[in-house]
Amino acid sequence: MALPRAQRIEYKRFLANISDHPDWSLQDIRILFDDFGLDVEYDPVGRLDYVDALSRVSDETLEEMYRIATGTPEQAREMEKSSDVWRDGQLRLFISHISTEKSFTMKVSEELRTYGIHGFVAHEHLPTEKNWGESLQDALRSMHAFIAFIHPEFEKSVYCAQEVGWALGRNVPSRFLRFGELPSGFAAQLQSPDMIKSSTNQYAVAKSIVDWLAGREEIREQLSSVLSKALIKAYSFDHAGTIAEAIVKCSSLSAQSIVDIGVAHAKNNQVSQSNSANRALKKYFDSLGEGYPPAPF
Repeated sequence: MALPRAQRIEYKRFLANISDHPDWSLQDIRILFDDFGLDVEYDPVGRLDYVDALSRVSDETLEEMYRIATGTPEQAREMEKSSDVWRDGQLRLFISHISTEKSFTMKVSEELRTYGIHGFVAHEHLPTEKNWGESLQDALRSMHAFIAFIHPEFEKSVYCAQEVGWALGRNVPSRFLRFGELPSGFAAQLQSPDMIKSSTNQYAVAKSIVDWLAGREEIREQLSSVLSKALIKAYSFDHAGTIAEAIVKCSSLSAQSIVDIGVAHAKNNQVSQSNSANRALKKYFDSLGEGYPPAPF
């Protein structure tokens, strides 16, 4: 899975300024870049241009270089950690909720799964063979985004408060949905749409979450990747339309995502016969100067 944009930028910034690191001599840096087959040229003012060399590396190479350079695998392997907590190949969304709302939260999580998003619900998704506290922290440490369902009694939950603290402290994309209660503290400064009218409608809540995620630049590339794959299994015309509109809002398509959209159109009549899906995608592909539907290969 592609690295989130914010994480990719963080890795490149560190590596581009690696000569400022006291543990890395110029010779060490040359060994690192040479080992990955990267030629470092001099810029016009006579400085080694690491930025240009890094512009050509894949996400996998970039992550491995960062891991070696920092010497802190725990920090650099957050995306690989907790494989027993998160489903592979899906966007990682932590859902903070109170225990009495577990049933509805799980319904939302199951609907999010149809969009390629793993909505983590602690009461259901913690592995039984591991210490639950460690697993919960692993999930918080490796989540891509955070959502909180603010029902009455939410503010009284010590664990919910700590989960909010993790999200705000890590500065991951965070959103607070109001179900009859207002967020407090630092969370009160963020947008918190009122969802009380959708308090029993998991489809509407999931759709709202997907629409919000698609507008977050930090995870757009990652989200468009999972959405394009999810389109292949869209279960209704409306579902296909929602996925397509979110893909367009992401405004970031990899070559593989374009192929996936072509496969979805060729193999799933819920996509090929969905007016809303085809209208949104055709307009977007036209704006790119590309034909629609794209070839499924």
